[in-house]
Amino acid sequence: MSEGTRPSGTIAFLFTDVEGSTRLWAADADAMSASLRLHDEVMRRVVAAHGGYVFSTAGDSFAVAFDAASSAIDAACAVQDALDTAGWDRGPALKVRMGIHVGEAEERDGDYFGPVVNTAARVEAAGHGGQVLISDATHRSAAVAGIDLGEHLLRDVAQPMRLFQIGAGTFPPLRTTSVGVTSIPSPRTSLVGREDAITAIRTLVADHRLVTLTGVGGCGKTRLAIEVADREAPSRPAGVWFVDLTAVADDTAVPGAVAAVLDVVTDDASHVGAQIATYLAPRNALLVIDNCEHVLDEVADLLDVILEQAPHLRVLTTSREALEVEGEHTWRVPSLGLGPDSASVRLFVERARATADDFDPDPDAIEVIAEICERLDGIPLALELAAARVRTMSVVNLRDNLDDRFRLLSGGRRRSRQRQQTLEATVQWSYDLLSTAEQALLGHLAVFQGGFDPADVAAVADLDRPTAVDLIDALVAKSLVDVRRSGDDSVRFRLLETIRLFGLQRLIESGDAEATRDRHLEHFLTDPAVRDWSSYFQSATSRRVEREYENLRGAAGWALERARPSAAAIIGSALIDECMERGEANHLLAWLAHDDDLDRPGQVRCLAMAAHVRAEIFDLAGALAAANAAIDAAGDRPIDTLVFAHCSAAKAFMIRSDLVEAGHHLERALAVAPDTPSPELNVAIALIYRAQLHVLHDEFLESIADLDAALQTAPEDFTYRDLTVDFRDLALFFLGQDLPPRHQPRRRLAFGGFTRRYAHVHEIVDAIVTARLAGPERAAARLAAGAGESVARRPDVIGDWLGGFACLEALVGEDARARRILDNSIGLTLPALRPGVELLRQPPSGTVTSRRTQRSRPDEAVASVATSQPELLKEELARWSS
Repeated sequence: MSEGTRPSGTIAFLFTDVEGSTRLWAADADAMSASLRLHDEVMRRVVAAHGGYVFSTAGDSFAVAFDAASSAIDAACAVQDALDTAGWDRGPALKVRMGIHVGEAEERDGDYFGPVVNTAARVEAAGHGGQVLISDATHRSAAVAGIDLGEHLLRDVAQPMRLFQIGAGTFPPLRTTSVGVTSIPSPRTSLVGREDAITAIRTLVADHRLVTLTGVGGCGKTRLAIEVADREAPSRPAGVWFVDLTAVADDTAVPGAVAAVLDVVTDDASHVGAQIATYLAPRNALLVIDNCEHVLDEVADLLDVILEQAPHLRVLTTSREALEVEGEHTWRVPSLGLGPDSASVRLFVERARATADDFDPDPDAIEVIAEICERLDGIPLALELAAARVRTMSVVNLRDNLDDRFRLLSGGRRRSRQRQQTLEATVQWSYDLLSTAEQALLGHLAVFQGGFDPADVAAVADLDRPTAVDLIDALVAKSLVDVRRSGDDSVRFRLLETIRLFGLQRLIESGDAEATRDRHLEHFLTDPAVRDWSSYFQSATSRRVEREYENLRGAAGWALERARPSAAAIIGSALIDECMERGEANHLLAWLAHDDDLDRPGQVRCLAMAAHVRAEIFDLAGALAAANAAIDAAGDRPIDTLVFAHCSAAKAFMIRSDLVEAGHHLERALAVAPDTPSPELNVAIALIYRAQLHVLHDEFLESIADLDAALQTAPEDFTYRDLTVDFRDLALFFLGQDLPPRHQPRRRLAFGGFTRRYAHVHEIVDAIVTARLAGPERAAARLAAGAGESVARRPDVIGDWLGGFACLEALVGEDARARRILDNSIGLTLPALRPGVELLRQPPSGTVTSRRTQRSRPDEAVASVATSQPELLKEELARWSS
């Protein structure tokens, strides 16, 4: 392209920059000047030969426009080749990073302006010297082979962008943020002396689908796994997940724990593994499962299923022994090296300085520290526990006390000990240095699973609040209690599992274990988040139940051990959503069944909750039996959960298409709701359910009125508020009315509990709204993008997504397909989609309040429809994807 001739229309922009130029200028300005002249000559010559137009230069950077992406890529590769073979006799060899992006830009006075130009510059800035990066748009335009580097966030570019590398070569991770989903804990301390181990483990992860880090407790398996996961994240845009099984009390909870981290919400515990495998199947991801030793068989069974169905997945586990899964490669984590210049000594000194900032050991002290490290066999946890004592002891005293404790616990033959015995001796020694009150508290804290808040400790330890706080602070200072601070600046405490198990054994030996666990049970049993129906639907309660799930589950288990099944039932009634998300419906129903010894309100609550759970899993006969039992137990008393029992029965009848019986239950719910202890909450719940019944009768105006009334009646922090707004917006849309402004993301991300379970509703409603604004094809793209991910996490929402596709089929005139979808799907959450399909085809000209008559479906037909839904969704996804 000649000077003065500039590309127009769709333009490929090449940006280049010399890496490290500032440093090179500072080192030798004359030599750098000579190299830069050669660089500029090569750039201009090669760019001109490929038809490029240089529209801007700044220092050692070039901005070039081409009329074709292929020309820009050829020019970039040619420049790199020329620079690699150039004679740099008079100055340093320069390495140039390059980035290419394609799009339309505004040309003015020989320069170009617009987002595409800025994006091209950001693509270049993400690379390294000698590297050529191109955007996804460039890759598609040029149809060129490239190395897929995944999606990345570029500075000042709003949306993630997929980047490709042109040509061979190994470079450091891009200077961007990978978009891959991650759940990697943030370590509080640096990793010392483990670079060789990290390299070895990453090589194994690349070569083997399952790698297990084995070794004694405290040797650093978890810390290494976190570091490996963090370093693997940039190259795994499909996701890196870290699952900590420390708080899992029994092997049946393993699949649920993994599903919770993956955000795969399940509805049947017997199929959780398959649902996780379906979610992970297409992903080139890394799953890290930590602390497997106490649930080996369940982890092994789960991984057998996952690895068979997810061929691209890599799994890294940590355990004190191998999982014995086919294809597993085990790697024993070694202790840190020993000696005065070793990693063990460096770790000890670093941790000691964190405890006592004036700690500055001289050479003699270093020799003593080296001896301490040798006595502790270089086990990181043991070293850290010992280093914490430097605040109050000299290293000589520390060494001498340690020697005494080892002889006491191992019979004086240190070399003959197992590593685990060495760690136990270290923990015992640390424990013996505690005051009597501190020792007692450590035992009490061991009954907490999954952590604890300061407010929980006083009740469980039977202490006044100031004393409990002081003792916790002392244990934190001695590195026996871990502190985790949340983004809202709240503090939560946790015992390392090794310390927790040690403390639990000491508690048992003290004879106080049963009394402590009884207090733990009573504390959570009387928690308003468990007992108070009026707080059940509050966002703060949802967050607390989610945070305390492991403690609540443990308390329910202890209640059964203590022959207090009714207490387990009450706790279970507060765990509905958390158990459903973890695929523990069967456990939940078993707890809820123990309602015989409860008072009437407790009986009604457990039965009503059981009815709700059974309706969600399509056990309609069981749901109605539980609901009727709740209603009978209430009698003529206006018990809070009586309203929910009627609503659960109504839902079961709506699933059966028996709208008359559903209406009877909702009339009774609304009649009793004003007289209950929580009238506003119960009226709002009943109105929401009646609004769903209205739409099944084609009574959209009445439905909207009920939803508006529910929003006005419900408490401000009602966790169904966003869901109610979605219901109302959908009804307004079907009537052809204007929608209120929709704000994303809504408050559901800040809540937890219910709103997290129903996030799919907002996605479906937004997709259907898109059908009016941008056409059914665009709406189909949004449905297809969200449905697969959502259903993989929560199979029970498949009917709602199918309803969305039925709307699209009706909009494009495919009446038969729309009818077939509706006849073979059940939308548990969005019944408005069924009559809404007809309204989309023929919007009503006036008020429509017809009452639809529907033939009731037997439960066998409901089960058959539920079974057919996955294949139907697969058909729709294939149809609209093509």
